[in-house]
Amino acid sequence: MIGLGLLLQLAASQQIITEAPACDGVFLATFNIQNYGESKASKSAVLDALAAVIVRYDVVTIQEISQMPDGTGECGENTESSICSLQVAVNAHSPRHFSLRISPRIGDEQYAILYDTTLGTYLSGDEFPDSTATFSRPPYAFHLDIGGARLAIASTHTSPSTASAEIAKYPSVLSWMEGAFAADYYMVAGDFNADGSYFDEDSEWTSIMSSLPNYTLLTGNDLDTTVSSSSNTYDRIIASSHLQASPAAVFHIEEHVNLSGVFEQGCADGYISSSICSSSPVQWFEVTKELSDHYPVELCMHLNGTCSDCAAPTALSAGDCAVVGFQADDPDDFAILLLAAVSGGQTIYVTDNGVKADGSFRDSEGVLQFTASGPLPVGGLLRRENFTTASGSFALSSSGDQLVVYTGTKDRPTFLCAINFEGTGWQSDATSAATSALPPGLDALALDETDNAVYLGNTSGSVEELRLWTRDATNWASAGLRDQITLPSAFTIVTPSTMGPTSATTTSTSSMSTDISTSASTSTSTSASEAVTTVSGTSGANSTTSTADGWPVLVAAARTRWLPVWLIALVSARITL
Repeated sequence: MIGLGLLLQLAASQQIITEAPACDGVFLATFNIQNYGESKASKSAVLDALAAVIVRYDVVTIQEISQMPDGTGECGENTESSICSLQVAVNAHSPRHFSLRISPRIGDEQYAILYDTTLGTYLSGDEFPDSTATFSRPPYAFHLDIGGARLAIASTHTSPSTASAEIAKYPSVLSWMEGAFAADYYMVAGDFNADGSYFDEDSEWTSIMSSLPNYTLLTGNDLDTTVSSSSNTYDRIIASSHLQASPAAVFHIEEHVNLSGVFEQGCADGYISSSICSSSPVQWFEVTKELSDHYPVELCMHLNGTCSDCAAPTALSAGDCAVVGFQADDPDDFAILLLAAVSGGQTIYVTDNGVKADGSFRDSEGVLQFTASGPLPVGGLLRRENFTTASGSFALSSSGDQLVVYTGTKDRPTFLCAINFEGTGWQSDATSAATSALPPGLDALALDETDNAVYLGNTSGSVEELRLWTRDATNWASAGLRDQITLPSAFTIVTPSTMGPTSATTTSTSSMSTDISTSASTSTSTSASEAVTTVSGTSGANSTTSTADGWPVLVAAARTRWLPVWLIALVSARITL
């Protein structure tokens, strides 16, 4: 008869462990270790597994330390037995030495930071002075010197019931940190509870980040930071925008750390339920819950600025995108061509609000937002489905409207690209929902009033060529019905060689990430006249272009291969006449 111990060993052998990506910079993590105190620290296998997670990093900020300090300061100021046991376990797992700093008791918990002393030195720390009593546990800032770069990290753990109010206070926290610490980089990291029923991630971030023009939310809404069947981005990082770092990621413990010891000990001692112990195969994320109900969120930082693939946001500017199609008939859709690379964590906004003569927005319509979870290439396309509502009600009007793309804030926007299809060109002012002045700094296309329109020019060219072609009204076609046009699905960016005029060019086709639209719907029209009509309009404020008939547009459409074979043949026949 097979004994229980052997059965547990057989089950434990089922765990599949893969190697996690490494970091070639300074590796930081924020980790809420659920209810970490004497009980969890007394489970040797759990403590061992936690240590195995922490030694992956150079700096780890920890939330939810629940044991009450007894005043003895067992391994340093404000310490107690459980956190000291964790430090001992961490140092036993690594040839490096990790030092510990811990906050005083704040509310019902403490914050801590563990850091590799070969890389960093602790400078100081302090609790945010919460004069309005907004926080249930005010953030505590740890100030470190890491290789000559000074980093101030405010560890935070909001209360679910007041998460929205607490997160809205983070601009004040960062402002306080800027005055309290002479740091090169500032950061708020921890368990924000910024998702689910506690916080509306689709609408609340806009106003918060708009008041933090020098900071970036590094954790996209698509990250699942919880060890559960539901998907929530509770754990977040806000950092100085000039910080160079690879995209923030979730470290799935059960995929990379051996939990067989936790499984065997937990099943033998009874702290893992019998249903989990007897399941086949073992649900290893259930075992992970013995460590915490949160995963660590990690960030590979390059504080010396030498990183080839980091997500330090490169400032986008006028002309760094082009609107290449829109459908104002329900359901709304649009396609925006990226003419510059977008860094992970950057947010792009789209609005149908008009721009006033003074460059400010007429605030009566809607704003959409998109935050890149990772770097996006030149030549990528963004569609309506990639965006979420930031404020108001976005709805393109079939009787004429505008679409404006920008970064920054509504009060201080950087206009990237735009299109107007109201019918009389860009107006001198935004006096109604359908009117807009030309956004400052842009040379943008204005089309005659239409419901739906698409760029049908060449889709392969340099950034400068595509910028010019997409602003040329003769390369556009309109349609009265939504299904009579298909928005572009791919562009090829051609980079001219620097080897001389007779050398070849290098072509780079955009690689679509999960953030970007990868396909477009197809439609069939019954006749050429129904499929496309020519569009006249203006590019920028002064120049005017138009077409006498539809052939230039049809030729462009034929080049893109979006039209039926018979229509392409007809176009070719007309060209040879």
